[in-house]
Amino acid sequence: MTAVEVNAGGAVVKLRRPWVVGALSLIPFYWVFWYYAVNREMRDFGRARGDAALGESRPGLSVVAVTAGSLVVIPWIVSVWHAVRRIEACERLAGSRPESSALVLCLLVGASLIGWVGVFLGHGAVALILTYSGIPLGIAATVLMQQRLTRLWAAG
Repeated sequence: MTAVEVNAGGAVVKLRRPWVVGALSLIPFYWVFWYYAVNREMRDFGRARGDAALGESRPGLSVVAVTAGSLVVIPWIVSVWHAVRRIEACERLAGSRPESSALVLCLLVGASLIGWVGVFLGHGAVALILTYSGIPLGIAATVLMQQRLTRLWAAG
């Protein structure tokens, strides 16, 4: 089943299956397209609800931060931090109590830092294992983010 477009509070958003998003994140560049799409949806939701901070977010800049900015690590971390905070803001705007974002942020930051540790270790099996061990953490965080958004969009 493909994602279904719905109107959530005046914004056109997609209901995506979180586990499908997680599985598709293994395909190169899918995660980047997903990240842009959900940031755009949150921006549109904020505009429709009259939230200036959400409405002024820039999904394209978020993508630059997680792609080119990932070489420096800090822009990537700041971008995902803001994305998780946007999810919380959308939850507040919809009238629901925002969930804790601690687990998602720990998974995302951990995924990034573990990968970099592996890169700096150089060659060998341990370095390779560390480099790729961040992938499941990133996928888990992506699934959790999409679960929250799907629940939010489904509620209308």
